Amino acid sequence: MRVAVYARRSTEEHQHTSIATQRASAELFAAERGWTIAETHVDDGISGSEFERRPGLAALLRACRERRVDVVLVRDLDRIGRDTLRVPSIVRDLEEMGVAVWCYSTRAPVRADDQIGRAH
Repeated sequence: MRVAVYARRSTEEHQHTSIATQRASAELFAAERGWTIAETHVDDGISGSEFERRPGLAALLRACRERRVDVVLVRDLDRIGRDTLRVPSIVRDLEEMGVAVWCYSTRAPVRADDQIGRAH
């Protein structure tokens, strides 16, 4: 499995080690499964409510569209964003590209249908 790690620290988060911690935790989780981290994308100091001006997220989505990765690995879905409508849509788009989304904090894959159900 080719994995893309996505890490984000918002402007409100004061823990400056957050990005390093997210990356290290993702690397450990991937190693436990024998997955190869192909790419890491980061947005540091950018709110989860921002979707258009996040270069790390844009690069991640481009990597998925170009079929360079099979799995997106994040701490939690709120790293992708904090919008309860847009995040499930992104997860669904990734699923349609054949890319699975996993959260290492729950040690489980995320399905768009599950997220859409929670939003309703």
